[in-house]
Amino acid sequence: MENSKVQNGIARLPVWVILSFIIFGAAQITNGQNTPEDVREEYLMPPDEITEAVLAPRYKNITLSNLGPEREAFLHYIENGDKGLAPIGGYARDSYNLGGLQIDPHANRQRGFTTQEPGYGGSKLGDGLELIDARTGKRHKIETPDDAHIGGVQWSPDGSRVAYFAHFGDRTLLYVADLKSGRSRPLTKQPVLATLNTSYSWSADGQFIFTVLVPENRGKEPQKPKTALPQVRMTTPDKNKVRTYKDLLEGSFEAELLEYFITGQFARVNVDNSQVRKIGEPAMIRDINTAPNGKYSIVQTIQKPFSYIVPVYAFAWNKEIWDLDGEVMTTLQKSEVRKGIPDHEEVEDYGRSDIKWRPDTEGLSMVVEPEDEDDENDKNNKEDAADKKSKENDKEPKIYRLVHWKAPFTEEDQDILYESKNEIQSAAYAADAEVFFIKEEPSGKKEALRAVYPDSTYTIYLYHTDDFYENPGSVMQKTGPKGLPVVQMTPDNKNVFLTGTQYDKDPQANAPRPFIDRVDIKSGEKERIFQSPEDIYSTIAASLDDEANYIVVTRQAEQVVPDAWLVNTQSGDKTKLTSNK
Repeated sequence: MENSKVQNGIARLPVWVILSFIIFGAAQITNGQNTPEDVREEYLMPPDEITEAVLAPRYKNITLSNLGPEREAFLHYIENGDKGLAPIGGYARDSYNLGGLQIDPHANRQRGFTTQEPGYGGSKLGDGLELIDARTGKRHKIETPDDAHIGGVQWSPDGSRVAYFAHFGDRTLLYVADLKSGRSRPLTKQPVLATLNTSYSWSADGQFIFTVLVPENRGKEPQKPKTALPQVRMTTPDKNKVRTYKDLLEGSFEAELLEYFITGQFARVNVDNSQVRKIGEPAMIRDINTAPNGKYSIVQTIQKPFSYIVPVYAFAWNKEIWDLDGEVMTTLQKSEVRKGIPDHEEVEDYGRSDIKWRPDTEGLSMVVEPEDEDDENDKNNKEDAADKKSKENDKEPKIYRLVHWKAPFTEEDQDILYESKNEIQSAAYAADAEVFFIKEEPSGKKEALRAVYPDSTYTIYLYHTDDFYENPGSVMQKTGPKGLPVVQMTPDNKNVFLTGTQYDKDPQANAPRPFIDRVDIKSGEKERIFQSPEDIYSTIAASLDDEANYIVVTRQAEQVVPDAWLVNTQSGDKTKLTSNK
């Protein structure tokens, strides 16, 4: 490898790799065989085979995963030059570590976006974007700004546009790209606040994007006092099991900095003309999730006072429904500071779980568990064991309910869709929400999946969770017309698909084999339409049609580099889509 290439590459090595090179070199120089005059402070390279392995351009390989709602193309990050490794400059920039939240104050975002850490925030960062045809593998580049790295890509619900974060040196902006022309443009001039919240939402019609912006006229960053301030700590008589954390707020100044850098303006932005509508006052927003109709949002906010004994992620929070004026319609859940006090429910969920917007845009779906109806006076009464047991036997069983909660989200706006004496774990919906699927636990050792039609209910599977080798898999989903995930059903609404992995009791002899089963909902009969071969491990990336006649899989083996293939599940024909090395 040429020396110039090595120098360019080393500048993008992770810090731990560079330090290991320096330590390795220093050890060679100062192991007693050299005089102090021979010691040199410079980069020392490892053997060529190690250098080549570290600097190999693995980032050029393609993994197909982000399928568009029309199921015609995948989005893929591309990287240029030697950017398979993050540049040292990002790590060298000034940053704050505030209670475990690392912030780049110059760009109002989490530090990981500046250092370009691979996979940071659950999403890879790249220098650009391209579309890859799901049936041919042909690649089409999307125009993106040259001086920014890209992350957080989301398709519009109709698949005609994509939005993404463009991380520049001094700010992060939301961009929108038109896929027909391949051109991109910034959505707003006002930067995004990407310190605590790093998400945004499309409306179902693709007309609006909801995000959190840096507040206008928010004032200057708090300055560290020139004189030391006393650190005040408040204690309680309660015992707690909280462990000692490495990263905590160290005083009132850091608390002021944290509040400054996580307080953002929730806003709705018109995608066509970039007009911004502010929603409520600036708040410490942790997460946003806007309804498909764009009228309401689930907003999670951090609450004060901050804690000096737990990191930011364990601070108190509220999860509320806001309207377009920022008015709180209702509180869905809330939490106190998670400080490990025994026998104390720090999260108040009001018995609600699996809260999400319905794919038909008509309000919320949630599972409701009734609260215990024990009378407080009875709790204080001294009873013998026989009386207590008798009372427990007389109690009526809990009834779990799947609830449809409509606006304006009062108690009177709740409709019960399904009831069960079994614990309901989750619910999923068909695109029109007329059919839904309930996963429940008939007992602690069983799991059932029910399909609920307007006039009848069917059991798709019932299995013992202890029987690891008989796991039937999970129901296959796709992106619905409103941009939310929905259950993939055949066009006649009579079949669904289960996808999972079949494991053998002797994995050395028989490798795991991913599969897809087509299930007749009414009869429960299964047909295995795809299973990974014994000699080529094939994972399912996507289904390209409602009948699952065409799927995309990633095939790999001990001597086979992972590549994406288009598979016809009827004929078994395969088409190679990528050529990785």
